[in-house]
Amino acid sequence: MTVLVVLGLFFVSQLPAISNVGTMDPNKTDGDRPPATDSDGDKIPDVHENLFSEWVNFSSTDNRSVVMKGLDRDDASDAILDIDLDGLNATEEYCWPYPAECVEPSFTRGLTGLINESGERWYLDPRVADTDGDGLPDGFEAHMCEKLGGFDEEEERFVCEEFDPLNASDADLDPDNDGFDVDRNGFLTVNELLTSPEEYMFGAPSNWTNELDGMRCYAPNPESSILSDWPFITENISVTRLTNILDACARNGTENIIDEYIWLGTNPLEEDSDRFNYDGVKHRRLFPSSGDGITDGWEIHFGLDPLNRSNALVDLDNDGWDANRDGIISVDASRSKEALAVGEQLSTLEEYFVHLDDGNMVRSGMRSVELGAREGTYTEYPLSPETDSSQVSILHHDIRDIYDDGDYLWIGTKLGITVIDFESESSVDYTLPQGHDLHDMIILESHLVMVTEGGVWISDLGDGTLTDISQWEYFPGKYTAGAELVAGGGDDYVIAMGYDGFGSVFQINQIAVSEYAISEGISNAMNAGNATATSIVHVDISSGPMTLFIGTDVGLLTAETTTARDELTPNWRFYFSSEPTQIATNIDDLRVIGAEVNKNPATVNDLVADGPSGAQSQVLWIGTPSGLHRYDLVSGLLVHGGDYQHQGVDGETIDQA
Repeated sequence: MTVLVVLGLFFVSQLPAISNVGTMDPNKTDGDRPPATDSDGDKIPDVHENLFSEWVNFSSTDNRSVVMKGLDRDDASDAILDIDLDGLNATEEYCWPYPAECVEPSFTRGLTGLINESGERWYLDPRVADTDGDGLPDGFEAHMCEKLGGFDEEEERFVCEEFDPLNASDADLDPDNDGFDVDRNGFLTVNELLTSPEEYMFGAPSNWTNELDGMRCYAPNPESSILSDWPFITENISVTRLTNILDACARNGTENIIDEYIWLGTNPLEEDSDRFNYDGVKHRRLFPSSGDGITDGWEIHFGLDPLNRSNALVDLDNDGWDANRDGIISVDASRSKEALAVGEQLSTLEEYFVHLDDGNMVRSGMRSVELGAREGTYTEYPLSPETDSSQVSILHHDIRDIYDDGDYLWIGTKLGITVIDFESESSVDYTLPQGHDLHDMIILESHLVMVTEGGVWISDLGDGTLTDISQWEYFPGKYTAGAELVAGGGDDYVIAMGYDGFGSVFQINQIAVSEYAISEGISNAMNAGNATATSIVHVDISSGPMTLFIGTDVGLLTAETTTARDELTPNWRFYFSSEPTQIATNIDDLRVIGAEVNKNPATVNDLVADGPSGAQSQVLWIGTPSGLHRYDLVSGLLVHGGDYQHQGVDGETIDQA
């Protein structure tokens, strides 16, 4: 008997736990349905329709009212509706990344939707044309993904590396690299790219709203193209699984559209999108040909039509040349190089070729060669934003300072500091806050000082590393130049100066950083001269006193001082200002080329102290707009000319020489 009881208890323990039933009285139930139901039989689960049941209301940029109806679990008709006019009906949006057949019982699949970065399952929203907010409607992205071979036949699902309607990164991508390098630095920045959303929306009015105006395509009647190449749209089921695109095409803005069943924008996958040509009588389709030899971004930048090939052979600015002096500038008859050589007009295509310059483009970055080597050592260091992390690169092309400490190369750029370790072939960037453009980088034994437009930043210095910016010391102010002061040992001292006498001296040690005002004499002299500091150097002169040289935009100010904080009377070694000041003009010792072309000959671009290795300084090299000057610190003689003289061009100074 005992055995039977034990066995009975064992079998009971294997039964699943059952929740208590609140009531079996039908009059007391709350009426909720089982969680996995399809009340209207449209093959979209109620739980999904409940998720998107609320209506979406907003106003377009021109204040038109947009009202998007939500899904209704009791209305089967909404399954085939494209509520948001994005080219996908509610069933297709529910099934994504599977095709619409995912609702069939025979279709084998996992869960629909995708897991986003937050770990949540994300679905296409049938009430919003652009679910991920990247500027591309869901249907357009699905269409482009399919064109790129993004449908996995084995898994029967879309796998989109580009043009993913649930990935907003497409907003900043230019797959065909057809943007325009406006500043000619050899790289396309984000602002210079012709991104996929920009190509899709080309030609659209600024108030275009997809939920009201439809997609940027043209379908004049309920048919489709027999062609499937760009820009044509077909609904042939042997070619595509997306058969609702054309029903969502433009409701407005379709006047004077050339061709039909086409996308209206430029091709985000081809750099040259021209699809029609005007032959003097009418505009005609180019297919299967396309393009005019000019990239879309270049044409758009200069206000040309990237869809019209005929403007390639037009000289819109009439800047050709009548080579044979017959009174007529002959046209460029065709786009061949031979025909272009015969024609006298300088057509758009020829101007584009001038822009290309046979591929001879300057690329921003830094260059190096081994000293004394004739070949094989040339190296380019591109910009960090334009390359991957495995390459040695620099933060910005505008380099303000370079310092080699024997182990690392420290590069001060406009936007921050780059440290290069040649042994490990790696580089690290330290970016300054926006608006804090670097003017001078000063490396001390245990600290690095950054003199910027927005203040002075001081970081502890490790073995080729800086601390995190959150640990940097910061002293606000508008500084334009800085330098280390020569000290006899102990603490380090740095001077930083700016406009009209503003400046500070910083005492730096392992414990703290202290800020002091600069000498009143220096401040008053700079203010009287209406001067802005451009370059500073503190010099221990051979057989002379410690002297601070302050290069400015109006001359060179000198002050005998060890601390830059004591009482002193500075002197202008040379000075010139176009504005009235109390300082007398003195440029007799300068080469004054430049004064006649609005270049101040007294502007100091750079200062470098020089002398025997390990000894006191004897010479100060001064860079000015008119060339290099040599200031003998022992004799006081200031000279220019010879190999140090910049010849200029036609008697005019070269900027920043």
